[in-house]
Amino acid sequence: MNEATFESTLHAVLDQALSTFAGARITHQTNLTLRLGHYSVVTKGDLKKKAQGRLDVLVKVDEKPALLLELKAPGRGILSEDVEQARSYARLLNPMPPLFGVSDGQATRFFRTFDSTEWQGTTLDEQQLQGLLDDALACAAADHDNAVRSLLGRKPSLWVQVLRRETEAALAALEGDVADFSRPLATSFSAPRAAVADRLQAALEEKEVVVLTGPPLSGKTNVLAEMCRLQHANLVPLYIDAGALSHGVWQHLSNLFSLRLLRATSAEDARQWIWGSLRDLSGPRPVLVIDGWQPGVNDKVRADLDEIVGRLPLGGLRIVLALDDSDFEILTRVPGRTTKTALGRAAKQIRLNLLADTEFEEAIGVLHEKHGASFYAGAQHNRELRSPRLLRLHAALTTGRNEAPADLEPPRPGMSMTTLLPPITSVGIVTAAWEYFTSDNQELRADLARMATAWLTVPPPVDAESAIAFEQLGRCALSLDALEQALSGERLRRLRQQGYLRPLELPSGQFMVMRLPELLAAAAIAVITKRFVAEPDLAAAYTLFLRETQRFPLADVIGAAVLLRSAESVRLVNGVLMRLLDDEPIVTSLTGKSVALVTGEGAHSLPRSEDDENQQTFANLHPALVLSHLSAFPMMRDGDRDQTVEARSPNALIIAKVGSFPHLLRRIDTVPVREMRPIMVHHGGGLTVVCHNEGIVEPIVQSMLFHLMREPDETAELAQWAVKSDRPHLVWRLRIAASLASTVTDRQLAAKATEIDRLCLQYWSERFDRDAH
Repeated sequence: MNEATFESTLHAVLDQALSTFAGARITHQTNLTLRLGHYSVVTKGDLKKKAQGRLDVLVKVDEKPALLLELKAPGRGILSEDVEQARSYARLLNPMPPLFGVSDGQATRFFRTFDSTEWQGTTLDEQQLQGLLDDALACAAADHDNAVRSLLGRKPSLWVQVLRRETEAALAALEGDVADFSRPLATSFSAPRAAVADRLQAALEEKEVVVLTGPPLSGKTNVLAEMCRLQHANLVPLYIDAGALSHGVWQHLSNLFSLRLLRATSAEDARQWIWGSLRDLSGPRPVLVIDGWQPGVNDKVRADLDEIVGRLPLGGLRIVLALDDSDFEILTRVPGRTTKTALGRAAKQIRLNLLADTEFEEAIGVLHEKHGASFYAGAQHNRELRSPRLLRLHAALTTGRNEAPADLEPPRPGMSMTTLLPPITSVGIVTAAWEYFTSDNQELRADLARMATAWLTVPPPVDAESAIAFEQLGRCALSLDALEQALSGERLRRLRQQGYLRPLELPSGQFMVMRLPELLAAAAIAVITKRFVAEPDLAAAYTLFLRETQRFPLADVIGAAVLLRSAESVRLVNGVLMRLLDDEPIVTSLTGKSVALVTGEGAHSLPRSEDDENQQTFANLHPALVLSHLSAFPMMRDGDRDQTVEARSPNALIIAKVGSFPHLLRRIDTVPVREMRPIMVHHGGGLTVVCHNEGIVEPIVQSMLFHLMREPDETAELAQWAVKSDRPHLVWRLRIAASLASTVTDRQLAAKATEIDRLCLQYWSERFDRDAH
């Protein structure tokens, strides 16, 4: 039906039914928007889309709504359901028209919206219209609620719109600035987890209850938000922030729908209506997405979950629940038994792991697109960056940085400008994590500080199994019995309840695992610094420094941070610095020894090599790694320790000494074997070096890069000294740093870096075969 035909049909019906309008000016509105509560959820009457032979028209007289008219297919007759449907639509319009009618072009019937009685009038003057409008205003709220329920019951597509709008409103309330970690969703950054969201959706096709598990700040809310916004054809999620509820899920839904849609329905009636409607809804399956709940904090949510599971099967309804994985174990296992609870039998668990390779690349793409930042090559080898919370932290730290001048151009054709971030976790990242993740939560800070103290006071593991467990868990675990003795029961309960600590059963005993190692490291820095500066004896202070920093995850970062925070104790720091320089790594032959590889999955025996005499292991790397991180910060020289290096700063002295080590200088990642990424190397001239295309995989190279950018002339002198002194590993590491610095927008700095790069490459070309390049 085109517009001209529609106009003629409409006026024919009006002329036939209402012979005179007492000279009133008549207009009609063919795009009819119905409002359910606060939302406009459906538009009817588009002339371009004729649905089932029906068009809906709102007729206005002198701009006052007068009549909702439904035009049916010609000659089909007027059915009772047509009248009821038109009445429901009329009652939901705001303002409500006093009349509604149905016509098939031959017969037309009009009804009063107020009481649904048939209206026999043929004229509609201003006085009559005002009287009818007054009656419409008196329409009972209960009738409005009946109209809402009737309309939603007939049209599942309206449920879809209502649930999606509520979900978007709930998610929008959780969004904030990327630096505001009180908001789990950042408007300008998120790590895409489409694969996990797809797994959730696929699981919901099979199971009625699905549980997403992961540690705090692991990105569970982001995954749920991504799933909610994917617009799956068969699922329509309703997101519920259970962490903000003071009551249960069903009470929340009752309040929500009473506020948004219903005017005169009790909370209990609304609850029963919602429960029945969601169970029996045809079309896409509704999904209650319950996020942010902590068992023990809100027992009403627990009661609702028990009720949901007790009512299985759920019909078309589905449940997604986000939980800390330790809470999942508690809720799904009968205490003291191997049997599962009803929730455990009903639920399918989806574990949220660290970012996979493709997800990490996508997250880096978002970081570049939204914040103009990316990482130097080498970030792909940093397992800590596979945590979405640390990627968001990097995004937060880039916010507000000065943009490059508009007249700056990339140093080479085909390049684009971006802020490049260090790929190795540094002192700055650990301290920033403390500031951002704990924010103004003084109770959490006190709990973490006390736990760090307990970590130091608890005796280290002595038996082999416990020592291996300690290492394979990244030094993030201690004996449960020991922690229970060192921490008050309330602190331990609080940290467990908040998800920071997780119990873990191993063959060697029960352990408590710290889930956010950067926070434990940050707390340790403050605790160790206080103990370190209080030690008057240098030898004792050095022993304390080595012993205590190595009790924690990120031990090398902690060591550098402790020295930086102790800078006012000049004699102490200088003395420790000199001892660290003398405390060199130890290379040990493995001939005749049994060797085990400790990973996140446990200890794995390694087979003996045919070339057994060349197998080596390296010990005492900690001093060199601490110095590697320390040299990233500018330092003043105090005396002349080594005249062979013509350096103006201690940084160059450290770089010269540590950078000459002939083996990989990197903290060991305790990762599962399946997640291990090989670091490509070159062999030549009897040497092995990291491929320069791998980027920065050693903290000493990262510090070289920082020092080059601050002191390009001194770094050039250092490179010349390394070439003259025939220090191939130092030359190679300087070459990696220089090649990365050659792309900076500072033309003079880029030229100096290119000069260093060429010098180092020429040395290797002359000294070694081409296959070592």
